[in-house]
Amino acid sequence: MSNKPTDELFDHTFDGIQEYDNPIPSWVNWILLGTVIYSVFHVIYVQFGPGQTVAEEYAAAVRAHEAAKPVVTEAEMKRNEATLSQMMANAEDVAAGRKSFETYCVACHAEQGEGQIGPNLTDDYWIHGDGTLMAIRSVVKKGVLEKGMPSWEMQLSPEQLDEVTAYIGTLRGTDVEGKAPEGELRKPPEGSVEAPPEGETASL
Repeated sequence: MSNKPTDELFDHTFDGIQEYDNPIPSWVNWILLGTVIYSVFHVIYVQFGPGQTVAEEYAAAVRAHEAAKPVVTEAEMKRNEATLSQMMANAEDVAAGRKSFETYCVACHAEQGEGQIGPNLTDDYWIHGDGTLMAIRSVVKKGVLEKGMPSWEMQLSPEQLDEVTAYIGTLRGTDVEGKAPEGELRKPPEGSVEAPPEGETASL
């Protein structure tokens, strides 16, 4: 054990100030030495071994993000107001859409779409979009987070999104008594959508 005092003053002064001979604890120096040794091995591992650089890790994360995006099918690319209107005229599509609506949507929009937490879907007033089927589908797909409506594109397949949109389309203008109108009156222009003759089956 050393008898050297730890708070011994140095003989020199600087601007009238004297300092103690109080060295950094040895454990701090060991930590510093350890970081230097680690950095050497890290450089070897990343630059010459199997390790990834920051740029490579970022590129891998971007690729993973792109791979996780929903695949846009040919049917989705061809989707438009007319094809969704055809689904409205197909009883099977509407029934399937009603089933999805009852599973995912009634908690906010009520059983008949008359509105509860969410707006009334049976009037011709729309907060988001212009009331067209494509606008309705976009809102269902992407959601409106600031209003508390989640995005459904990860829970519902593109076909289910089409079906529930077709069902909601059948609710427009039915004016079920419920939540007061919200948004703006936006009726689709007359004749803007050509629906197929009754009983005809739509195909995407």
